[in-house]
This record gives sequence, structure tokens and C-alpha cells, in this order.
Amino acid sequence: MKVLFCQFGIPEVDALQPQANTALAAGYLIAYLKQYYPKFEFIQTPFWIADKMGMETFYQFIENDLPDIICFSLYLWNIDKTKTIINYLKKKFPLLKFIIGGPEVNDDNFAVLEKINFDAGVIGEGEEILRLLLATENWESVPNILLKNGNNKIIHTSFEDLPFPQLNRSRNPYLNDCLQHEKDNTIFVETVRGCPYRCKFCNYNKRYEQLQYNELAVLKELIQWAISNGKKEIFLLDP
Repeated sequence: MKVLFCQFGIPEVDALQPQANTALAAGYLIAYLKQYYPKFEFIQTPFWIADKMGMETFYQFIENDLPDIICFSLYLWNIDKTKTIINYLKKKFPLLKFIIGGPEVNDDNFAVLEKINFDAGVIGEGEEILRLLLATENWESVPNILLKNGNNKIIHTSFEDLPFPQLNRSRNPYLNDCLQHEKDNTIFVETVRGCPYRCKFCNYNKRYEQLQYNELAVLKELIQWAISNGKKEIFLLDP
């Protein structure tokens, strides 16, 4: 089984000088999934393809080494490009599976998601849901995901309170070499996952009420890793 992860960066006026596009979510997912599926091949789209090149280059990259599943991270700035790519590849490779996740994948965004020919949409934290998806061909049995029915309408599988991902060393993408970071001088650190606030406009806190704190030993090791790898900035992702 070969699973490809892709996150397209923010479009730039100068395509040869794109902003940093660290696919942190993919790194966390790969670090987690490798513990359960050591024989699977988890790869990330090279940043020069995701950030610098056009869609034709991405299509050629896929055709040259066709994966079984492609997982896309959807954000406000890349949803249109991702939609175009998924719809094109689904027509050319009908058996290729597409999983989407990220903040744009939620119960309040069906008007946008109905235009994307995806196979499964992951709502919320993706580690445990992806583990379940890779364990079965019956995706309707997996909770907390969006699927398409025969009429191209989105359906929601059952909701379950799945275990909240733990932030420990074995699941950190930096410490387990699960990230591309060659061109980025910043390290992105979670000291806590979850949100203590209850903003009405935000979907994140509606599904997870608990907080998961990172281990102090892991935070110390991350700082040392940043120093050893020449990073110039530590960006805290805490709310």
C-alpha cells in the first residue's frame, strides 16, 4: 500500500519564491501511521512540486509513480486548486482513492465539498480516523467521516468519541524525520492540542472538548533539534 500526502501552499505572485509550506499535519499523520503499518509506504509530495510547479507537473508526478491513496490537506488558499486536481485525476484513474482533511472539511461546508470528487473526508483530528480507513475497505463502517453516495450527495457516517491523539516523542514528525523542512527556517511546535475557548464561529472546539498536552521532555528535545538543525524561529501553534 502506497499513501501519498499533499498540501499545496499559498499562491505567490513570484512562483519561484513561494512562502514556506510545511505540511505539519501530514508529518503527524505519517509518524502515527508508521507505528501501525510499518510495511506501508507513506510519502510526501516534494515541496518543489507542491509549491513551485504547476498542475501538469503534479499530474506527471502521479502518473510516474501511481499511489493507492492520495491524502490532501484543504485550506482556504488551496481548495480550488485541490478540487481541480482531484476531479481530473479521478476521471483518469477511477480506482485511485482520495481522502481530504483539514479545516475546510466540516459539516458546514457541503456547498464547496460537493464539487470535489473525493472518496472520504476526515472531520477533526485525523490520526485515528486514517488508521481505521487503512484497516478496511468498508469505509462506511469508519466513524467521523464524510462520504459520497450514488447521487454525489455527501453523507456523514456515525459519530464516535475517538481517542484524542497523544503528543509524545514517537508521534512527533520532527523527531521521527517525517517532514520536509529543507527550505524552512521555522519549526512549528504544539505544546497543547485542542482549544480551551468556545468561539461560535469556529468548528474546531465543537468536536473536541479535551486538551492534550505535549510532554516536557519532548519540548526540550524539539528545542535542541531546532538548534542542531539551524532553525532560526520556533513558532508556537497553541491557541
